[in-house]
Amino acid sequence: MSRCKIKVYAGDAYLVPGDLHFGQHNAAAIKAMDRLFANKFRRNRRGVICLGDAIDSHPITRHDRKAERLAAIPTLMDEVRLAYPWFENAAWSPLGCTYVLGNHEAWIQDIVNSQPGLAGAPGMEWGTLTGLNTIENLDILPYKTWID
Repeated sequence: MSRCKIKVYAGDAYLVPGDLHFGQHNAAAIKAMDRLFANKFRRNRRGVICLGDAIDSHPITRHDRKAERLAAIPTLMDEVRLAYPWFENAAWSPLGCTYVLGNHEAWIQDIVNSQPGLAGAPGMEWGTLTGLNTIENLDILPYKTWID
């Protein structure tokens, strides 16, 4: 388990969403949250800390799925396409965006752990796999990281 320290000063405001599950939740609810924060706290907004499960990862779940159900589930990259603009916007905060991976994102690590031949393979790291590592000012932290 690792730790990440973030300095917070009096008057600073951070948006701290969790369990956004892009692709599974109502996009209008996520936009409403963004608008509320942007309008009410824009002047003092210092950063965004996303606490895991931004991506649902249903297409790569470790749980058994029936083939007919899998056909109705968006692909991992469909979910990433929905999340990418949100992370780009969040990263524009003065201190950027810190994204702590949740258990849904950790399923990639579960796959690597169950298939040791994948360890160290290019693209098996979350940021590289999803392309989120191309967003400036977005820090991606491992699953179970503590934020102080």
